[in-house]
Amino acid sequence: MKSRTVIILVVLAIAALAITAMLERERPGQLDSLVGQRLMPDLEGQLNDITALRVVASGADGTATITRGDGGWVVAEKSGYAADAGAIRQLLIRLAEARVLEEKTSNPTFYGRLGVGDVGADGGGVQLSLEGLPATRSVIVGNLETRAGRGTYLRLAGGEQSYLVDAELDPPGTAVEWLDRSLFDVPADEVRAITVRQDDGELLRIESGDAGLEVLDVPEGRALSSPTAPRSMAGVLNALTFEDVTRAVDFREEPPAAVAEYRLDDGRMVTIDLWQRDEGRFAALRVAYDPGATPPADGGDPADAGENAAAGESADGADPVEETRPPAEPGDADEAQASASATALNDRLAPWVFRIPAFKYDLMARKLEDLLAPPEIE
Repeated sequence: MKSRTVIILVVLAIAALAITAMLERERPGQLDSLVGQRLMPDLEGQLNDITALRVVASGADGTATITRGDGGWVVAEKSGYAADAGAIRQLLIRLAEARVLEEKTSNPTFYGRLGVGDVGADGGGVQLSLEGLPATRSVIVGNLETRAGRGTYLRLAGGEQSYLVDAELDPPGTAVEWLDRSLFDVPADEVRAITVRQDDGELLRIESGDAGLEVLDVPEGRALSSPTAPRSMAGVLNALTFEDVTRAVDFREEPPAAVAEYRLDDGRMVTIDLWQRDEGRFAALRVAYDPGATPPADGGDPADAGENAAAGESADGADPVEETRPPAEPGDADEAQASASATALNDRLAPWVFRIPAFKYDLMARKLEDLLAPPEIE
């Protein structure tokens, strides 16, 4: 090979290297790879400084503002109802600890394949912004990597580069999904008595007996449709959650269709006002502590039962079926603690009305006839 040709090739090689170096300087993400590193390396030490999460997703309900105050996390779009603090903390920790597995596309044309496009665009993700930090941090969370089961695609808002990180991140896209939707988790075995009063005064009474929960006032010649019918009603407080929440003032002028009362073994009394509207079934819950209460036996006001029991008689004036306990004395630490717990729960639930699953509502609002088998035809 002639020396002139060699010189030309060397010059061309040097020029190619120079061009490559220049392009890499213009794209530092390619030169300084984040693979193996945390995407937000300083976030872990700032988690306690975050004061708000702002979430934007596609859809009419795709906006949520979750703020942290003295009482914990709340959702602004749901009138300040409590958010699921555990889920929020888990999400933030996972985001802070997320390490880059791969650097993916920086071409907006291909964002939709990963779900990291801008909100509202085809293939758009959920934009999560963290406020309260020296500078707001915002990330667009895309699809989970399900083929290998190893992470989530995301992109820093305003940036071009997308990434696959090793954490599973799936932030809710609606305000209601950020709520702490648990209400009660009381096993059926802990329910001692149930009364359900319809708006016309009809009353269903269930009490603990020798054979477990028993339905009272069954008409002569009639029988239960199933021996487990009363237990199914007792199980309604087990894993009770809600679908949505609103302020109780929205129902203030509307009498409930039925009122259900559950007396628990630990002395708590759970009273549930029930409404049925076109948009769903709703319940308002009140909790009190009254270990001496007995259920009403004459169709009287359930609230009067505790007073009658404390006087040593049942609500219909007959001798009490079982010995009643006096109200908690101030020196009784266990009962004082139980009373305080009931008060705290009531303070959390009483200002609200909850939309609950239809099948739970139907169990709470049952009538005596609903528990009976059809009459025999002679």
